[in-house]
Amino acid sequence: MRLEAVGKLVAGHTSTPWPERRSGKSELEQEILRRMFTWMTWGIIILGIGVVMLVFNKSFSIGNWLRFLSTMVCLSGVGVATAGLLSAIRQGVSGKRPVDQISGSVDTKSLVSKAMPASLPSVTEQTTQLLSTEVAPDKLLDSNPRE
Repeated sequence: MRLEAVGKLVAGHTSTPWPERRSGKSELEQEILRRMFTWMTWGIIILGIGVVMLVFNKSFSIGNWLRFLSTMVCLSGVGVATAGLLSAIRQGVSGKRPVDQISGSVDTKSLVSKAMPASLPSVTEQTTQLLSTEVAPDKLLDSNPRE
């Protein structure tokens, strides 16, 4: 087999040098973290506004409608922060991978060996045969005869 063809295939898949590929991955991770931090910051700000509304209602007793509104604002703040976190997890796991990775599968040929391996002999088969020739069957059943 000629190694020149293999070298060309490898060069085709890794057209960018290693540090550049690594920096592309780190830039992608930084972008995901930046987006997550932004969403979580906005969620905490909204949650803070809801807490201030709850404290204001507790101090001045304006009414049930402000308590309901402040509860909804608090819950929406938690929802925004959670959405930012889950979005970052989803992007990191399913993730948009860097373009320089191999995208398609290579068609390979199967091996010429049989698909099913030959059956192996039983482990106890030979031991059973040895026992039957050494000891008579009537001695195995009753070693201490009763009178």
